[in-house]
Amino acid sequence: MTRITTLGAIALVLLSQALPARADAVAASAPATSAASVGAQELPPGWTPASIVGNVPGCRPMYPPDAVKWMAQGITRLSFDVDATGHVKLARIVESAGNTRAHRALDVAALQALSTCPFKPALDDHGQPQPGTVAVSYTWKIE
Repeated sequence: MTRITTLGAIALVLLSQALPARADAVAASAPATSAASVGAQELPPGWTPASIVGNVPGCRPMYPPDAVKWMAQGITRLSFDVDATGHVKLARIVESAGNTRAHRALDVAALQALSTCPFKPALDDHGQPQPGTVAVSYTWKIE
């Protein structure tokens, strides 16, 4: 019998629509456990980038059974446009984890689950919420 351990990892690139800047953050997330660390973003003093709160139970993608059956792995790249209240206004798959039906199941699972996560809007230097875009790379891996 094959032992399958699943691990999903989220790599976040946080972008503010009001100011083009880059940042890298990584959060590991699996169906049973999760951990997160967030990197710094180059923004003017006092600015806070839009972000996803990825360690919330219930918003973690679960490995679809067909994807496990077919041993599908890969990275799903997603983009979330967040308004000034932190609500997702547009969620899209930017790049698929692969080219099979099982990979598309991974993409849909990531999009659906991560869309339910809480998001924080960007904050300008006066603490005023601003719309932003959060780019997420979710890594699907069977070990």
